[in-house]
Amino acid sequence: PLPNSAGKNYFINGALDFRQRGTSFSSGANSYTADRWDAWGGFATAGAYTVSQTSGIVLTGFQNSIRVQRTNGSLVTTAPVIGQSMETSVFLPLAGQTVTFSFWARAGANFSASGGTMNASLTTGTGTDQRIATAYTGAVTASSPNFTLTTSWQRFTATVTLASSATEMALQFSYNPTGTAGINDWMEITGVQVEIGSVVTNFTRAGGHIADEL
Repeated sequence: PLPNSAGKNYFINGALDFRQRGTSFSSGANSYTADRWDAWGGFATAGAYTVSQTSGIVLTGFQNSIRVQRTNGSLVTTAPVIGQSMETSVFLPLAGQTVTFSFWARAGANFSASGGTMNASLTTGTGTDQRIATAYTGAVTASSPNFTLTTSWQRFTATVTLASSATEMALQFSYNPTGTAGINDWMEITGVQVEIGSVVTNFTRAGGHIADEL
């Protein structure tokens, strides 16, 4: 695909445009978040985290982000994980390919991760349409870099070659909180893109435009 064409980005709802189930969910109640996104790990502990939509963000080209917030005063340090499991039919063109994933992220003033780092990982499997939050058959961590967040938006990228035997893939974001949560112990993510090749290009929605992506 051309650098800004529909179909270039294999990650659906990477700009967090769609939240048909709601805009905020508390941990322990369910695993719903934005459309196509899932939440697990520390999110299973009631009252420990909230996953919500942040609208009107000051970042050119984007309106929304997904925020994972640790509840003020919480002592829970189980890592919250959010991400997306690609359906096999979506993923198969990526098998055996070199791919680049990219995203924008920032943190709150009280972000408690050690060193201010978050993890973004690509995991592949050999099953069909499985959910990474439950389990992948033949799970392999293809890439798992840590990135240091600040209170300003930054774009992060990583490149990896995927196994030709893989039939499914998930992209996951997490951080390891420490101590007692402050009022702004959170991370935000938007502009998530997975594309073929080793060169990162401008973000494009999977459908090219908002209406097509929906």
